[in-house]
Amino acid sequence: MKALRDQEQSRLTESFRFQYLVTSTMKLLQIVMLLVFCAKFTGGYKFVRSILASGAQYYKILMTLGTCRGKLIFTEQKVWGNVKLNRILDIYYRSDTPHILVSRVELTIVANSTECIAYSEQGVGLSSFSASVLLPMHGGTVLYKLEVFTCSSPTTESLETTTETTVNKFCA
Repeated sequence: MKALRDQEQSRLTESFRFQYLVTSTMKLLQIVMLLVFCAKFTGGYKFVRSILASGAQYYKILMTLGTCRGKLIFTEQKVWGNVKLNRILDIYYRSDTPHILVSRVELTIVANSTECIAYSEQGVGLSSFSASVLLPMHGGTVLYKLEVFTCSSPTTESLETTTETTVNKFCA
């Protein structure tokens, strides 16, 4: 009986050691990914991050870049189920006309961790926009919403046509 108990305790100790090793490795991987991400983007623009709401297991995080929230020219929503490792999300938007300039980008993320960073090399003010987002490790189900705004003033008909064309390109 004692030998069986010792064997069970030994198995539990091995299981605990393995779990500790996996957890430590994941934390180290998270730090390395964060350092690589930060080293890649050293001369650009960091999104301003604020936590809008927190629930029992999830946080609603708003990340913004730019100030003028005029007209909505592009929106996108996605859901990822059970994100295990860090996920790097690349965002790219390009207007069909050079008259429509990106003035503000809002990124809303709902995840079970606040460890996320968004960064853009070019920033806003151009007819194209690009950014990268590092989502949290073990983020569980992640909800993502992207909104791109403009404050440039083309005619309303031109803006509606461009928005419709752009949405059709990205959603097709």
